[in-house]
Amino acid sequence: MKMDNLTLIGERINYSISRTGRLLDARDYAAIQKIAREQQEDGADYIDVNVGPLSPEVMEETVRAVAAAVTVPLCIDSTDPVLLEAGLRACGASGTVGARRSPILNSAIESNAGRVLSLGRQCACGVVLLVSERLEGGVLERNVRPGEAVETARRLFDMARDAGFDAEDVYIDPGTPPISSDLEGLVNTALDTIERVRSDSDLGRAHILVGVSNFTAGLPRRVRLPLQNAFLTLAVGRGVDSLIGDAGREYRLLEPGDEHLAWLEHILSSTGTRRLGEITSSPLYRSASGADNRDKPAGGRGRGNPE
Repeated sequence: MKMDNLTLIGERINYSISRTGRLLDARDYAAIQKIAREQQEDGADYIDVNVGPLSPEVMEETVRAVAAAVTVPLCIDSTDPVLLEAGLRACGASGTVGARRSPILNSAIESNAGRVLSLGRQCACGVVLLVSERLEGGVLERNVRPGEAVETARRLFDMARDAGFDAEDVYIDPGTPPISSDLEGLVNTALDTIERVRSDSDLGRAHILVGVSNFTAGLPRRVRLPLQNAFLTLAVGRGVDSLIGDAGREYRLLEPGDEHLAWLEHILSSTGTRRLGEITSSPLYRSASGADNRDKPAGGRGRGNPE
């Protein structure tokens, strides 16, 4: 569901969703187009396309199919520049670039930023800068402190500006780890990073993007949307203006005193194993839990994997 003043990137065409993954494996592009149209009808400003580990050929075919089915632009989603390039080729072939708003490339990390930014400038794209990791000694390391993430954001933002991107074409993504397995306080890091980026005189001119589905991976189904809304409430309050999520969901900002917002704030005040204990001992969790009502925590780099 579209929220005022919040750019919504519809996430349902993502290989990590089991049904969508099966459709992509089967090359069932008619069904993929139906999902894309539903996301647009539900208010998505962009349609995300993520084919996971599949080939560049599948990315091209999927982008062409989706672009033919909707009038909103696409968000081509991979950390593999080869797949991003394939998606951009398909955008050009379908007339997406120049015929409507340009697509967004999601995403540039420090290990691939040069190539991704070069691709983006060729087609005047927007670009997502994922700042949850930094390149150190040739290896990607997790940013566990807000200062590390902000410095990563600054380096990537400067690269984007040097490559010719306007600030309004840049989306800074702090990464959103699952709260159900967050022993290091990484959710707090993400929220603090959002606030510091927005308050920075230079970085604050960019958009700030979060994905919410990965945040509730591992939790009972009935508490996922309320907790996603609680996280979104905190994130928007700190400066987020863009969201990767399911356009069919009833996203909204919660009022002060909402029980799920209060629960999340209480959880975030805890650390380590105590934090996990606060989650599983909560009446909200126990009343909603059940053997068939939980997911495993999503993997990857905190990119907001859909449920």
